[in-house]
Amino acid sequence: MLTEQIYQKRFAARIAIFTAVGLAIFKFTIGFFTGSLAVIGSGLDSLLDSAASLINFLAIKKADAAPTTIYRYGFGKIEGLAGLVQGLVIASSGISLFYFSIQKIRFGVKLQALEIGVLTMFTSAIISFFLVRFLKNVAKKTNSLALEADSAHYATDIWANVGILISLIIIHFSGFVLLDPLISLFIAGYIVFAAIQILQKSIAILLDRELDETTRKKIIKIIKSFQGFKKMEGYHALRTRQSGSKLVIEIHLVFAEDATLLEAHAASDEVMRKIKKAFTNTDVTIHLDPYDDSHDPDNPTLY
Repeated sequence: MLTEQIYQKRFAARIAIFTAVGLAIFKFTIGFFTGSLAVIGSGLDSLLDSAASLINFLAIKKADAAPTTIYRYGFGKIEGLAGLVQGLVIASSGISLFYFSIQKIRFGVKLQALEIGVLTMFTSAIISFFLVRFLKNVAKKTNSLALEADSAHYATDIWANVGILISLIIIHFSGFVLLDPLISLFIAGYIVFAAIQILQKSIAILLDRELDETTRKKIIKIIKSFQGFKKMEGYHALRTRQSGSKLVIEIHLVFAEDATLLEAHAASDEVMRKIKKAFTNTDVTIHLDPYDDSHDPDNPTLY
């Protein structure tokens, strides 16, 4: 049975695919009709966006699958892998646009029906704006890395569309047709820059980077609120990471030497419940210590 979060993620991913395909067809048609390389390049970007969104949809679907006897930690990291693929796809579109822009500058530019091109890019920018808002909202609610990456690269589309829109307006009034491939060069650079950011984040997630400092501080505050409860004296070895939409948290709780196992277990259960209440879709592992062994040279990972 699908949970509300899983349903929202999959629905958002489908919307992204259909929107990108629709925009690609729309831009290609107008681009070939007007002869604008910038519009055609934007259509290429939208086509690759649809491929990236399809990869995201498949990743989101797999990431929510139940753990198996072989993959006991589940498939959450596949969202990070999807982000990596998505970044490479987006980078390739930027490099392709750069190449065709150089070719257009070398062999000349011919544009026609600029008014239609202006209307096309204005419409595309508006559609992309609402799509980005929708994806960001769902990504925030569901903590989905794949949707966050999707919203990031569609955000670059907004600026690309606005850039092309401005260039077509200037060309219409000035006749400076060379501006079209020059603007597309700028857009190509921006696309590659956005791709690098997505790649950096995806790699960091695959390498189990710690959660952001704000989240860690909130976790620490919850742990410290139980200090003195059931003879709990402190904590150490807090390690955090993200696997798909799930936050993974590991902690060592330190108890007084005379604390009973029952007391320590009850305290750790309370800590776990409060953390899970503060953060949805969280996997918490707690280790019980009878003393603080964070400075033990045989355990260098403890801190």
